Amino acid sequence: MAELLAGIEGRFIVSLNDCPEVRDIFSDFRFADVKLDYTVGSGAQRPIRKVVILDGKDMAKARKLPLF
Repeated sequence: MAELLAGIEGRFIVSLNDCPEVRDIFSDFRFADVKLDYTVGSGAQRPIRKVVILDGKDMAKARKLPLF
């Protein structure tokens, strides 16, 4: 997946479980760490960690691109 994302022309955002393997595989990209409370049905909340993986494109340059 990391190789495919590296080759796309557009922007992307991916959310995955935070673990060392994910951080290693996607080390060429920017990360945002997210802490959440996960709940299933009426069960107790359980804290989890996610990593949001972002493209490495220049934000200022991307804002100037036309949508259509």
